[in-house]
Amino acid sequence: TVTDSTSLEYNGEDQTFTITADNASGVVEGETLTLTGATITGKEVGSYDDVASYTWSVAKADGSDSTDNYTIEVTGTLTITANDDGLSVEGETKEQVYNGEALVGEGSGTADDGTEVTIKYAVKAEDGTWSEWSEEAPSITDVGVVTYKVQGSNDNYETVESDEYTLTVTQKAITVTDSTSLEYNGEDQTF
Repeated sequence: TVTDSTSLEYNGEDQTFTITADNASGVVEGETLTLTGATITGKEVGSYDDVASYTWSVAKADGSDSTDNYTIEVTGTLTITANDDGLSVEGETKEQVYNGEALVGEGSGTADDGTEVTIKYAVKAEDGTWSEWSEEAPSITDVGVVTYKVQGSNDNYETVESDEYTLTVTQKAITVTDSTSLEYNGEDQTF
């Protein structure tokens, strides 16, 4: 029996793990197992155990063939783990004067391998706690400030969070201007 396993970090490429005879058990002392082509290949985050076709032989100490004296089982596991680097997110601080329209937060993310990044948002409450992550972008219509963060996730990378961003709506000034002309009538007049 030859059994081995390893973990590799996701890199966006097919990764191959070679199972070697070094991890064999059951070979008679003095005899040597040669194992060729016993590989497991994986790309996305997950566990893989499909061993590729391989050849094997056993030689006695004097070099003569001892292969017919054995059966062999080759097993292994390749685990691809999430990459802790290669995913980035950002949001945008925005400000507008009140206009009756919603000011909406925006977030974006990129993965080194070009795959899609799922964006979620959390909003800071007045007491300083954060809301649950939601795919709904934060917004504000009336005068005030909303503080938010952006989260990016992708199955092949560790989830990342942004710094804080703000959405600010300020008061709109109202200007009233008018004029008139009145003819003198000897009394107080009001416009």
